[in-house]
Amino acid sequence: MANEIKYDGLLAETGLTLYAVVVNGADGTIWNTATAAWDPVEHIVSEITDHDIPLVETVAESRRYDGDFPAGIAVALDVTVLVYIRAGAVPDLAADELLASQEFLWTGAGGKLLSAAKAMELLLAVIAGVASYDAATGVATYKRADGTTTSVVITYTGSGNRTAAVIS
Repeated sequence: MANEIKYDGLLAETGLTLYAVVVNGADGTIWNTATAAWDPVEHIVSEITDHDIPLVETVAESRRYDGDFPAGIAVALDVTVLVYIRAGAVPDLAADELLASQEFLWTGAGGKLLSAAKAMELLLAVIAGVASYDAATGVATYKRADGTTTSVVITYTGSGNRTAAVIS
């Protein structure tokens, strides 16, 4: 996986040192990047360097920062991604400023982070967009209302069971 976490806030400056923290929406635990496991939130202050995910400016002076969502989070779940600006040489929650907090649906291993707006866009494409089905291949394609932008592609077996889904 690569660059699923993105920050390009309107007030982002170029050359910042940013990091993200992933919080489990179900129980408030935080992802430990060192152990690849969920930790109680009490660990974040004393062990922040075990929980931070570096965000790197994608192109110099672009003001867009990306980071990799932890590969160890293999199941679909609701998460909150917190983005901080580092004040010193290492992450320090006492000094670092929280820049953004956003809830996402993580679709599972090899998946995507979906904001509520993106999830609604996909839902609308399936419900109200342009749909096509190729019986020979078992592939259903769902496009946005514009009829050109593909949002979801689902592959079905001959008996109608879904075997794969690709979200654009």
